[in-house]
Amino acid sequence: MVSDNSKIIKYHWSSFCLLLTLGLTLLFVFIIYKMIHSNPIPGCAISSVIIGLMVYTILQCPLYIINSRKQISIKLIGKTININKDDILFIRKIDKVELNSAYRAGGSGGYFGYTGKFKSLEIGTFYMYATEFYNLQLIVTKDKKYMISCSFDKFENE
Repeated sequence: MVSDNSKIIKYHWSSFCLLLTLGLTLLFVFIIYKMIHSNPIPGCAISSVIIGLMVYTILQCPLYIINSRKQISIKLIGKTININKDDILFIRKIDKVELNSAYRAGGSGGYFGYTGKFKSLEIGTFYMYATEFYNLQLIVTKDKKYMISCSFDKFENE
């Protein structure tokens, strides 16, 4: 439920992320089709694994952010992550260069967004929910760090 004073911030998809998502989806559908028609029994087993991974990745896809007076909610297709504003220590803009040492510890590197658990020497462990590398914001709470792609002015004056 969105209150009247909440801001809904839609994710903007980078061209790379969009093309990667479309390209890989078409490739996976083609591979699944070929596997099932060439070797039905092993093809169905391998296809089931591919489909399961695709569904999991799709469920992690970020849709929009709700910035309300009391919390920031990151809405994914499969769930909502709520961050209470009382728990937030700070929010700061991240430059793409700060992610040079970052690596994915689990998640997606562009297929339906940059999502999951990442690690970096400069930032430490963080959970990323982004669809572009511009306007990245690091939200540091008492116990976790979240990185989202959203313009900083959407959080000002809150």
